[in-house]
Amino acid sequence: MSQLFLPKLPDFSFTECLWFLNRNYDDCLHIVQDKQVSRAIVAGGKVVVLTVTENEGSLVIDTGESDPDGNDKATILRYVWEWFDLNRDISPFTGN
Repeated sequence: MSQLFLPKLPDFSFTECLWFLNRNYDDCLHIVQDKQVSRAIVAGGKVVVLTVTENEGSLVIDTGESDPDGNDKATILRYVWEWFDLNRDISPFTGN
């Protein structure tokens, strides 16, 4: 099992993201349960099932495989970064 980490911005709320992702019970692209979200993507020409959780300062991405190579890691990190829109400044919406 391999874990990758992405830093969270101070105003980012993984709980709110899970709420948003879980509001459509008929969505077949991801599964939300037990404070985590799982989804399959293609990285390096193979299907990789990602499970995303959080710790205090990061999103934790479990790839479910022993150790993806450098290119696959970059693909996975970029995918999750864009999926959760981690480069967006949300401070205007939080009042901070």
